[in-house]
Amino acid sequence: MDQFVTYLRAELRKLGDEGDAADFLAKSGCTEVASVPASRERLLEAFASQPQVDEYVFGLDDADLVALTRCCGRWRNNNIANDLWPGQAVETIDVAVGQILLRPAEERLHSDFARLGWRLVAIAGERYILEQPEYRDHKPGDCVDVPVCIAKPEPDEPRAFRVIDGIHPAIQMYRNGQASIRLCVVCDR
Repeated sequence: MDQFVTYLRAELRKLGDEGDAADFLAKSGCTEVASVPASRERLLEAFASQPQVDEYVFGLDDADLVALTRCCGRWRNNNIANDLWPGQAVETIDVAVGQILLRPAEERLHSDFARLGWRLVAIAGERYILEQPEYRDHKPGDCVDVPVCIAKPEPDEPRAFRVIDGIHPAIQMYRNGQASIRLCVVCDR
């Protein structure tokens, strides 16, 4: 169930932001799942820090981990329900940044990611991408709260992995000078 824990540790931390908390309440349908607070104020309080999020996530049972992941997937509109399921083979490994490919994080940058071969190293070094609103406020050295990304093996490229969740953290970790990134690798078999 590591894939669900990894996903929720990163997603729920966003609920410490007022806009994200309001958006979550409007889109997720999750307030009846896993004792998730049903008001913006309570969400802000419950998920104000990474240690609070971690304590909450590590206290969930398997059914709640899965249900809350599905709810967060609706909120984030990221199709995570198609990528994660119980019983899936999971391994957490450190992977050299040169072996990491990305999914597009923003639809409008899809063609730019494709032009750069989906490669983390190329994307994280592309000035145009780093000048976009989602990236421009982040500088080398900025902290990454959950330094683990979820990935799948790349079928057409042995020893390569495609990040399916955690694209922004992967880019930030590369910009921070990390030579490898910890990946929670899920397999479809």
